[in-house]
Amino acid sequence: MLTIVIDDAVVEADRLFGALGKTIIVPGRDITQNAQHADALIIRSRTQITAPFLQQHPKIRFIGSTVVGLDHIDQQACAEAGVTLYTAQGCNARSVAEYVIVQIVAYALQQQRELESLTLGIIGVGNVGKQLQQMASLLGIQLILNDPFRQQAESNFPHTSLTELLAQSDIISLHTPLTDAGDHPTFHLINSDNLAYIQPHSLLINAARGDVVDEAALLSRHDLQLITDCWSHEPNINSELLAKSQLATPHIAGHAWDAKYRGGFMAAQALAHWSGQKSPEYTPHSSQQPPILASGKTPLEQLNSILQQAYPFFLDDQTLRNSPDAEGAHTFEHYRRHYPLRREWTELSVTNKLLTEITYLWASRLRFRL
Repeated sequence: MLTIVIDDAVVEADRLFGALGKTIIVPGRDITQNAQHADALIIRSRTQITAPFLQQHPKIRFIGSTVVGLDHIDQQACAEAGVTLYTAQGCNARSVAEYVIVQIVAYALQQQRELESLTLGIIGVGNVGKQLQQMASLLGIQLILNDPFRQQAESNFPHTSLTELLAQSDIISLHTPLTDAGDHPTFHLINSDNLAYIQPHSLLINAARGDVVDEAALLSRHDLQLITDCWSHEPNINSELLAKSQLATPHIAGHAWDAKYRGGFMAAQALAHWSGQKSPEYTPHSSQQPPILASGKTPLEQLNSILQQAYPFFLDDQTLRNSPDAEGAHTFEHYRRHYPLRREWTELSVTNKLLTEITYLWASRLRFRL
């Protein structure tokens, strides 16, 4: 029987992994201290997998990460140790894209702009970027895309240079992995050399990784609107950036319940296949939340009302912002581990009695239940 050590933030862990072996469920930061007898680890981003750790635990043959980021895992060390590594790529793409769409709609309303008049620049058009591209397109938002890897791989990919994108976009949303090597490293991709291209009053959203942005350089721009979900040196975040952000959240853009369940399910599937066992069934819980009743007169006001009721991100902001400095890191981590229930829009119903025809169309395209 396999011994499987699992991060306690993996939702439905017993239901997904219980039939595959003996499960030991502990906080992510404690996994490496509880891995002495593990055959497999199921982790999230707070567990660091290094070469020394693998050398000390030769019994581990499988590691499944239920998140998409890879900067917490030494992939080369896994390969050299003969450890099968699985990462749940794409599991939280919809959750992150929804987070960004909420901010775009709120920005449009604040700026008194129609969605069709806005230009969204997406930097990194992988799983999340493609999901965001699709949603934004369905709302009529103009798009500029930047992804040098897709440009190299796809002759028809509409790639725009980074400086052109920064100069032409009303909203810039980051969705790259964090890398510091290769042809296109993303460490401090947004930096003092190119920040000047961004037009005043533009909105910059970081829901990728904190170090994709040079925070010190960013703070020199006093005329931008900032939405910050990812930070350098998490959970010890930059208090000045916190103060300057219109919305500040503790790296939870991808934390919808459905995204976390999907990541765990994908890892359980991979472990079952690797160990020659029967895969679990995909059986997420149905949402029990009451229907959303839109308010507002214009289509944009109504859409904003729907999105703000779907999940109130401002409460995440208040929790982080109102934490005393001495407890900031603790609050950041505690909130991520005890995140309120948030469902993806496909699980939420909207009462359509008062909706304008345009709002109904938008809500339908965003896959709310109507």
